[in-house]
Amino acid sequence: MTSGIAVEKTKLENPPLELHYLGDRVLRQPAKRIAKVDDSVRKLAKEMLQTMYSSSGVGLAAPQVGIHKQLIVIDCEPDNPNNPPLILINPQITKYGNDLCKFEEGCLSIPGVYIEVTRPEIIEVSFKDEQGPARNGSP
Repeated sequence: MTSGIAVEKTKLENPPLELHYLGDRVLRQPAKRIAKVDDSVRKLAKEMLQTMYSSSGVGLAAPQVGIHKQLIVIDCEPDNPNNPPLILINPQITKYGNDLCKFEEGCLSIPGVYIEVTRPEIIEVSFKDEQGPARNGSP
């Protein structure tokens, strides 16, 4: 599962989207499913990736940039140009394992704060990619 959207993994002086931070009411509004994957969704995903890389992040959800759509971009290896990012449209966790793991995590909407989070070690997610077909996989 790889992205077909080409984005340089570099920091832009002026990223295309504005991050919203803890306390902003926009972060409390529910995200809506994306009915049709089209060029506007692909453009949003590209701009989200550019904004994420510009903020030294590894993941970004559309509500964090004030857009209430179910779209997430992820790149666990932002320093590796050969590792393409994941674009998950309408993601839904379908299965998760019983084994748990702990990792220190941060959030671009809460800068400078990192806490240890316990999550299932393995999950399976159903989603659409930027081309539109439904997929299943473990990000």
